[in-house]
Amino acid sequence: MKFTAGKLAAASLLALACACAGTQVSGKSQTEGAGAAAEAKEIQNMAIPNVQELKAQTARYAAVPLKADISGLSAGDRAALKPILRAAQAVDRLFYRQMWDGNEALAERLNAAANDDAGRARRDAFVVNRGPWSELDGYTAFMEGVPARKPKGAAYYPEDASPKELTAFFDSLSESEREKARGFYSVIRRSSSGQLTVVPYSEAYRDILTEAAGHLREAAALADDPGLKKFLAMRADAFLSDDYRPSEVAWMELNGDVDPTMGPYETYLDEAMGLKAAFEAYVGIRDHQESRRLSAITAHLLEIESALPMPDAFKRKELGGLAPIAVLNQIFNAGDAGHGVQAAAYNLPNDEVVVAARGSKRVMMKNVQQAKFEAILLPIADRVLEADDRALVDFDAFFLHILAHELSHGLGPQVIQKDGRETSVRQELGETYSAIEEAKADLMGLFMVQRFIDGGEKLGLSDMFPASLEARLYATYLASSFRTLRFGIEEAHARSMAMQVAAFMEDGAVSVTPAGTFSVDAARMKASVTKLLGRLLVIQATGDRDAARAILERMAVLTPDLKRALDSLEGIAVDIRPVFVTAEEILGSTQP
Repeated sequence: MKFTAGKLAAASLLALACACAGTQVSGKSQTEGAGAAAEAKEIQNMAIPNVQELKAQTARYAAVPLKADISGLSAGDRAALKPILRAAQAVDRLFYRQMWDGNEALAERLNAAANDDAGRARRDAFVVNRGPWSELDGYTAFMEGVPARKPKGAAYYPEDASPKELTAFFDSLSESEREKARGFYSVIRRSSSGQLTVVPYSEAYRDILTEAAGHLREAAALADDPGLKKFLAMRADAFLSDDYRPSEVAWMELNGDVDPTMGPYETYLDEAMGLKAAFEAYVGIRDHQESRRLSAITAHLLEIESALPMPDAFKRKELGGLAPIAVLNQIFNAGDAGHGVQAAAYNLPNDEVVVAARGSKRVMMKNVQQAKFEAILLPIADRVLEADDRALVDFDAFFLHILAHELSHGLGPQVIQKDGRETSVRQELGETYSAIEEAKADLMGLFMVQRFIDGGEKLGLSDMFPASLEARLYATYLASSFRTLRFGIEEAHARSMAMQVAAFMEDGAVSVTPAGTFSVDAARMKASVTKLLGRLLVIQATGDRDAARAILERMAVLTPDLKRALDSLEGIAVDIRPVFVTAEEILGSTQP
């Protein structure tokens, strides 16, 4: 079955093609070396999907309409949505540029060639993946004339620069220069003499960032909500200065009806060094009632930190003073948020300095979560779980664990001491950070919900965390693990999940029935979760990259039983592909 991108996604591609018209963009850097050349040659030996296979790849994303009620917005806040969405579309174009040096020129060619079935299929796949590599297939190419796989360093570094050369370059710099070079908001380029040099985002992407900043200032002038006005104006300034910290605090303080997230955040795209932040955007409408209900949980986060299964010396005695949580209904996403697998929740900012001082903001997108649960998780549970466990899978358990997962990103080790110096878990774990951090948040989420179940009556939360939730929690999580594993263990979340399932099976918490379905033992699951969580927390607290590599190499694998179960899921959507109905209504059919 064929699913189309939707008008906004297609418009983003068209805008991308227009933005680079008249500009010569090379698909390779001028200084590419033997490694990049070998990667390009490898494409000749790969099986490129034909049109029908490519359509089948894209159809793994189920098209789902996403809506939000904007009827209650003030006139000014509603008017501000249009330029906010325009800024988000600019961010989408910027992410294409970050993904690969050749993306902009390729967008032009694909748009021009989308006049037959094959051309439309390629353009469709390109829009879904924001590049010529299938995210669900290990970022392998689905068309000829491009590298066989997405460059590990995306477009953040010269294609011929190895991690060894980059590390040596960083080490050669002064402390202040090294901080900028290894920071979120810079790219590494070669000078005309071939030397590596640091270019801040505000310079490297000035054309698109100037456009996005203009849209945000227009939105700030229209908005009624003072907090929204403040954030939009400050984020516009940040785009042109690379100083994001003041606007991060303003973003965390947002509490109105319109809640946009926009900027460089996650480092998943940087598989080479794990340092550089990709631009993304989410635009959502706040669900105040649900946000208030869930915010009650944050009052007990320090108690969870104190109970974590790791030595007391590693535990924080206090958390950031501001730990807001918001539940939104999404109307649009873009950039890193828009390609491939769709996030159902996020926890930001990622700047450890801001997190240590002020905490972090947790955002859950309820309409996205509901869509995933109904379109994907329930069909998966029907095929892979034993009957008794299958009957326990429900949305409340799914929803609460995602909440706890996002809360957990703000707990545990953040800024640490290693070899007598202050550093961060992210810096020390490098390329292993994303998988370890996602596993930590998954496990800590289970640990947190279990603590609330065990102490719900004492805490006054028994209505939200009844004893009956325990069995539903673990059965739903087991079903959800198969949804994540389908992403392919090259992806950080799936890699972390493979490690978890391996540990659960080693401990007897998860078992395979004679029929090939899976069952969970809640009592053993609680113990297994605590055991693995403690191990990962110590790895983070000590910044032990070797230990992180070792556990991932040994346990982040797919067993024959898991492979058979995953094979049985053929025909079930792997993820959703949002059709942004409300955003279309706001923007109309006008091309950005």
